[in-house]
Amino acid sequence: MILYTKESYYSYTMNRKLDYLEKIYERDQTSNAYIIPVALDRYSDMFSEWDPAPFKKRDLDYDLRQYLVNCSSDIPFECDTILSFNVLESARNAENEERAIIGLKTYYSFYLRSLEYELAVTRKRSLLFGIISSLLLFTAVSLSVFASENNFYLVIIEGIYIGGWVFLWEAISTSFFRSRKAKSEYLHYKRFSNSPIRFKYVTAHS
Repeated sequence: MILYTKESYYSYTMNRKLDYLEKIYERDQTSNAYIIPVALDRYSDMFSEWDPAPFKKRDLDYDLRQYLVNCSSDIPFECDTILSFNVLESARNAENEERAIIGLKTYYSFYLRSLEYELAVTRKRSLLFGIISSLLLFTAVSLSVFASENNFYLVIIEGIYIGGWVFLWEAISTSFFRSRKAKSEYLHYKRFSNSPIRFKYVTAHS
């Protein structure tokens, strides 16, 4: 009889997912990292065409951002990745390649710092809402002990109760729901920031 523990089930599902990924993504023979391929006609396709700034400061192309995040979502964060840009041979330029790499690293480093700040603010707001909620609920419970038949007095207590529950919900919502997207983006951007960047040159995209 085979006994399934939480650890064995996780290992089983992880192995099945990795087997599936092997059919979609190539792996680097040296590092065993998953290779995320990107086909480009030229280096400028990596960045937003509406941003006139140089590569080093330019915003990343929206479709490329979404594509990379979608690919990263397929691959467990325990696995390493490599960003492989396949550029047309006619566009090869060593200086532009270096600028593109710096621009990509700068973009992810900037947003990592922004997300770290956002997560820190979210934690502080959640803690503040939790404290306010506790104080209001404690006050409402304390006052209810001395509650009388005075309707005005009861309305005030009920209002404090409602305020306490509202702030409690805000604390939970801020901590778990609103920060979830930021945490997910942080993990993806941290991965990309640490991923090696390669350029391969092709005569035509297959």
